[in-house]
Amino acid sequence: MLVSVVVYKLAEANIFGWSSTAQCKLVMEIIHPSLLAGSALLALAGWRYSRNTSLAFVGVMCAFTLARELGGQGTSFILYIGLIGLITYGYNNLDKLATLLESRLASSLMATAFIIYAISQLLDRGVAMRVGRLLLWDASWEIPFTSQMEESLESFGGLCLVLTVVVLIVLVVRDNLKSSPSK
Repeated sequence: MLVSVVVYKLAEANIFGWSSTAQCKLVMEIIHPSLLAGSALLALAGWRYSRNTSLAFVGVMCAFTLARELGGQGTSFILYIGLIGLITYGYNNLDKLATLLESRLASSLMATAFIIYAISQLLDRGVAMRVGRLLLWDASWEIPFTSQMEESLESFGGLCLVLTVVVLIVLVVRDNLKSSPSK
């Protein structure tokens, strides 16, 4: 919610030219896929180094999310199929995802990313606006700066995924240092 308030205030004050939907959207449409690509590459590089399945899991999830982001609204089925496959794999192999599941910080960051993406989709699909119109009994009511908030929330979700990967890599390196023999 804090991100939404900050973006709303930036757009309201026209800082960075964000009162214009096009200006903010252009910036966020570059930042969000860049964060997703960075987290996917970082996770898969970490997996290649450590063979930690949690990193591969998050990397593949980021790759599916990136494919959906680059493909647009009509390719959401790619993300849904990927998430169903990953959830099925994770449910059947909980022991292989121990690094992700046992770390409160990593699992909290990933959960935060999911929650943020869900909220951004409510804004993107107009669900929040329809509920507001119903509650206020005003068919002309609109949420100001909706597009700016939605794109910024998606970018913040991407940042949470990058931080999830960074936390996992730090945990893997720490575990490798603990298990390596001292000289």
